[in-house]
Parts: sequence; C-alpha cells; structure tokens
Amino acid sequence: MRGVRPSSAEAEIVGDAHGTAGVTSVPNIVIVLLDCLRRDALDEALNSPDTNALHILRRESICYPGCIAPGSWTIPSHASLFTGLYPWDHATHLKGTLTLPSKPETLAEALQLQGYATGSFSANGLIQPGTGLTRGFEETLWGGDREFLFRFLRNDQPSSRALRIPGGDCSELPDHRGDALIGIADVLRRSVGVLDALNRVGGKVLHGSVDALPFVAPWIEPRLRSWLADLPQEKPVFAFVNLIEAHEPYLIGGGFPVGFREWLRASVMVNASERWLLRRSSPSESYLQNAKLCYRRTIEAIDLRLARIIQVLQECGRWDNTAFILTSDHGQSFWERNWFGHRAHLDESICRIPLWIRPPRGRQLRLPLDEWVSLVDVARTVASLAGRSSFGDPRSVDLSLDIRRRGGGAVYSFSDGILEREIEGLPDEVRGEVDRLVLASYYGSSKTECSWPGAIQSFGVSIDGPLREATTDPTAPDVMRCREMATTEFDRVLTSISQGRTGRAYGRRLMGWGY
Repeated sequence: MRGVRPSSAEAEIVGDAHGTAGVTSVPNIVIVLLDCLRRDALDEALNSPDTNALHILRRESICYPGCIAPGSWTIPSHASLFTGLYPWDHATHLKGTLTLPSKPETLAEALQLQGYATGSFSANGLIQPGTGLTRGFEETLWGGDREFLFRFLRNDQPSSRALRIPGGDCSELPDHRGDALIGIADVLRRSVGVLDALNRVGGKVLHGSVDALPFVAPWIEPRLRSWLADLPQEKPVFAFVNLIEAHEPYLIGGGFPVGFREWLRASVMVNASERWLLRRSSPSESYLQNAKLCYRRTIEAIDLRLARIIQVLQECGRWDNTAFILTSDHGQSFWERNWFGHRAHLDESICRIPLWIRPPRGRQLRLPLDEWVSLVDVARTVASLAGRSSFGDPRSVDLSLDIRRRGGGAVYSFSDGILEREIEGLPDEVRGEVDRLVLASYYGSSKTECSWPGAIQSFGVSIDGPLREATTDPTAPDVMRCREMATTEFDRVLTSISQGRTGRAYGRRLMGWGY
C-alpha cells in the first residue's frame, strides 16, 4: 500500500491481543458504519494483502452477502438502522420529514434502558441532534463539510455544527471553523483537481506532509478512547461510529500520495452528479476507471482506522466481550443505470451493502443461510444482544438466533428522489426519471421494483454473486411471489407518504398522478 501503513505493533495488536477486563454478562455493542461503501468494493479489498485489519476482522466475523440497504442515502438508512423500521414507517426521508419523529424508539434509547452507556461518533454531519438521529445517545459528536473537504487543517476537534431543520431538537452549538469556508467549499468541491491540489499544498505547507489527507474526522478514535476510559469497566457500552472516507467528493488516489501522471489523469474529474443529470454527455471509460480507483483506495484508509478503533477497544479492556458490527448505509453507482453517485435509483450498486458481525468471544451466531437481510434486522439483532425480546419491524429477524423470515417474506429498499434544487432546470424526461418513489423487493432469486410514476420491473439477482441484475422468467414462482409482495408493500408506501405530516403536499402530487 502506498502512503500511510499500519505499524507492525498496530497490526500485531489487531491480530493477536485481546482485551479481557470488563467482561460483563451482556456484551458491549459497537457498530462501525462505512458510509457509501458497496458490498463488492469491500469484497475486492480483501484481495489486497495491505488490508490487514479487514482480513483479520473477516476471519472472526459472520458475513451476510445478501444485506440490503433500506434507503438510497444517509438519512433514511440511518433512521432505519436506529429504529428497526423501513423509511415509509419511520417517515424520515425526502418525501416525509428530514427529522426523525419522536415516536419511534431508537436503539440508543432502548439500550439506555438496558443499562448501557451510549455514544455516537460520526464523521457524517447528518448524524446529529438536528436530524433527530442521535436521540438516546448520551455522548454525541459529529463532523461536517469543513472536516471532509479541508483535510489539511487536520481537524482534531469535531465541528459539531448544528443543522436547523424544522422540527429538529438541536440547540445552537459552537462552530470551530466559521461560515466562510462553506462558501469556498461549494466552489471547490466540484473540481477534484482543485480540491485535491488545495489539500496537498495545504498539507505540505502546514505540516510538511500529506500523510493525514486520507482520513476524515481523525478526532473519532481519541474521543472514543477518552469516552470509554471515563466509564466503569462493568458498564456495558453501545457505540456507533460513522466513517465517511468512501463518500464523495473524492481526493485523487483516496488522498494517499500519488505520482504526477496519476494525479494528472484524475484531475479532470468532477465531484458533482449534476453534470451528468443534464444528459449532455456521459463519462468516458477512463473517467470511470479513475473514479473507481479513487473510491477503492479510500478502503485503505478505512482499514487503518478499523485497526485503530479495535486497538482502542482492546486497550480499554472491552474487545473480548464486544459484538462488533461492520456495515454501510448504501452503496455508490459509477454510471450504472446512467447515474453517478447514489440516491435516485435502486441499482444493485446502491442497494447491496456489506454486513459483518463479529460475535463476542465465546458466543456463537447462526451461520448465514441463503436469505436476504436488512439493516432493520441489524437493529433487531442489536436489541436482542442487549436483552430486548423485540424491537422495530415485527417482520424483522434476530440474526443471532435465526435468519428464516416468517412466512418467507421479502426485504426492501427505498428511493425517495432528489432535492428540489437539483431538479430545477432538468429536462422533463430526466426529471421524471430521478424524482420518483421507488421500492425494491428482494425475495429468493428475484428482485421487483415498483415506481411511481412508472411501472413494475422484475430482475434475476444472486445473493452471493456479482452485483448485477439479469432478465428473468416472469412466470417463475419466486418472481410472481416477489411481485405480489412488492406491490402490496408499495401500496403501504404510497398511503404512508400521502398521509404523512410534510408528505401531505407530496400526497397531492400522487393524487395528480392518478393514485
């Protein structure tokens, strides 16, 4: 691996040392969410000998290749992870409200009642009180755009910039960098070359190197350490960590040192999907190859950070008795279905996410069967590990006990379109393509998509195969059953949105479309 490498001591600690103090009757639970990471990218990273922490964690974990993201972007998927409900049930999405309503119980609230200390450490600035997603976390820290974009500043303190969203429960919190950088960022973030050059020059001038550029929100590990150190050893903990390195906008080579030719080839890219929305051009093959390379190299940074997080847990004497869950909130498209990024559709590149569960030492989990699973199942499983008999969607399953879904049910993914400001100026045909409600249903070897406005489509998919869709026999039993469940659930989606608080205006649009 080029650039920063783990020390031999760090690699040895990850592989061999195990904290044993503080073992309690209930496990510690740590969720590390790799924002924007698709399943096949993590699988591919295991082919590299440089991803040391990932290799070791993989050997100790149960992996679920059929994990489906409940939403196509940050807020709805995180809300599903924290409530165990699908987006149309917790109503936190673009066609509902962007603040999690107070009614659904969150995992952090549930685990607090079970005696857990709860902490959220997020590099993604949307995981904060302004969106309601941190309800129930006693310790809450989050980053922001300035940390993501201006990495040469090192950002040893979390931004903790409050979002003012109608209905949010946040109070004004200190902003350590000021508003001026945000305006600059809006200009710079679109150009990969300019943004990357700014960071590399800034790193050289201020610190003499660019070694820290691959990392976003480097305060996470020390803050996690200090939080754990202040807690009694007998107190079980529930910690959530969001690492955002794999999310656009990207730096060239993932921020690691690169040669001049590699830098020059990648410098023509843009960090904005709006360029392609207009359909005036499409990215070239070399453009896509460079974008994928930037994306894949972010996993090298993720690997180093996982090593440090695990080391923190070991040094604090909690690793042996920790259920460690590695997952994502959604994937990323590189021109699959003529889309760059995520959100507006439900291609396999967006729906399919990694899920690894490393059980506490001495505890066994059921091996995965040929079943689809969801983040709503992860919520149910976490609640079960903490001693709760039920949580979230009654159709969800506890992965620590059984993954046979009652009645052979499906799992679902949901896309709620794009922002109004992004729709402005788009041709009508493109607007209709991206500003839709879409529900994807997974059952057996079949995937069915229902969209409004739109139609019903069926595809053949594989749980543990490549992330691609295939034509399928519409009369096959799996396909017919999948279509039946998809249309029934989509009726629930449309009804829920048309009756929602801020969804009432969208409900009028549904009526105008003939619903």
